[in-house]
Amino acid sequence: MYEFQSMRQVDFKMKRRTTWLFAMLITLVGLVGIRAAYAFAAYHGTWSEQPDFGNHWWNNYSSGTLEWYADDYWSTSRADSMRYWHSHFPYNEYRIEQEAYDPGGNASCDRLHVRSYAWMDLPVVAASIANGCGSNSYKEELKIELNENAVAANTWLRHLVTYDEINRAQCSTLYNEGQVNYSFSHNHTASDVWLGKIVIAGCFNWKYSDPSGMVN
Repeated sequence: MYEFQSMRQVDFKMKRRTTWLFAMLITLVGLVGIRAAYAFAAYHGTWSEQPDFGNHWWNNYSSGTLEWYADDYWSTSRADSMRYWHSHFPYNEYRIEQEAYDPGGNASCDRLHVRSYAWMDLPVVAASIANGCGSNSYKEELKIELNENAVAANTWLRHLVTYDEINRAQCSTLYNEGQVNYSFSHNHTASDVWLGKIVIAGCFNWKYSDPSGMVN
C-alpha cells in the first residue's frame, strides 16, 4: 500500500537532507584545510617517553631576528611512560635539547644566539642556555627541563625560542648551508635521542627538514 506524502513533507525531507550534506561538506573542508595549513611529522627515535610528533614554524626576519616555534605531541602511552620513569627509579628528569648548530659534526657554530624563550603551552620547570660550539660568546644550545606530570597527552604543546642572527648583514658571504637540531634526553644518560633537524641556507631561511614535512 502506497503512502501519500504531501509536497510540504517532501520539501521538508529534501531540506533536511540538503542541510546534512552541507554540514558534512563544511566538516570535510575544515579537515582538509587544517591538514593543508599545518605541517607535522613523526619524530625520529624509539624512546618510549619521547614526543610522537613535531610541528615547527621557522620565522626568519631581515632585521636579524629569528623565531623558532615548536609544537610537541605526546600520545597517551608515551606521556604515561615519561611520568612513570619520572616517579619510579631511577627518577628521570626529562628535557628537550634545542640546538641551533650541528652537534654531530660540531658545525654551524656562531650563527644563532638565544635571545629569549616563551613556554606558552609547554609545561617547564627550568631552562639553561650554553655554548654549543665555536666562540663562547654565542649561546646556541637551550636545554628545557620539563614538568613531566603536567605534560598533557594527545595535545599540541607549543613553545617559542627567539634568536639573534649573528652577522646577518654578511650572511651571504660568511655562511654556507647549515642546520639546527632537536633532541630529547634526561639526567641519567650522557646521550640523547635525536628527534629531527632543520637545514638552513646561509642567510637563515629554512630549506628542508628531517623528518620531511616537520616545518611550516
